[in-house]
Amino acid sequence: MKIEEKSDRIWQYTLEYDEIGLESVHVEKAIGYQNGPPPEHFLELIHQAMEGIRPLAQIQGGYRWIENFHTDGAHCWIQEQKFQTGQIIGSQLRHAESIAIFVCTVGPEIEKWSKALMQQGDITLGYIVDATASELVELAMDKIQNHMESQMQNFGLGITNRFSPGYCGWSVSEQHLLFSLLPEKFCGVTLTPSALMVPIKSISGVIGIGPHAKRMEYPCKKCDQTQCIYRRRMMEK
Repeated sequence: MKIEEKSDRIWQYTLEYDEIGLESVHVEKAIGYQNGPPPEHFLELIHQAMEGIRPLAQIQGGYRWIENFHTDGAHCWIQEQKFQTGQIIGSQLRHAESIAIFVCTVGPEIEKWSKALMQQGDITLGYIVDATASELVELAMDKIQNHMESQMQNFGLGITNRFSPGYCGWSVSEQHLLFSLLPEKFCGVTLTPSALMVPIKSISGVIGIGPHAKRMEYPCKKCDQTQCIYRRRMMEK
């Protein structure tokens, strides 16, 4: 993992595929096999997807640490920009005294391969490649978040879970406001007018920081988004 410290409390990471820790079981669960392995044919396709992604992955991510932050429980203010995060996220960030805005991506090439497979009629493999890329970007951000947590501990600070627009009642339209607080094309990620990230296999959001901030279980029982990856992770425990 290559780490660069930029100006204005900005850190950027470049990661190699083999250090992410992606395993077949991650993909198996992502495609719906929660309670046991899939049929042998699917295992072969998962292996094919993982090996095909290896040379295509362009994994990078990073975050900006901003001290000007507060929340009233339903809204958050970052550098005086107001975000309608809602009660679920606001309650999780209540002990944070500063905030990190993060972005992570696996680049555009995996998405291109997935689309090409589907256009060629190989729908199943294309779907599995897509699901594998989704798992890869989340695991990459896990690595970055864990390093960030160690870094913050040096300052006597803890961190919260990460939260993204589009989840827990936070409107995806606020991506534009969030990205306005990051350098242009940070980690190679941009937004469409409809707030879709490009490359598509990217994630963004916030992580609370403070002496009393800590990671807790995601409050998934209060949420109706059954396809959320964080809800699935919690149910797997």
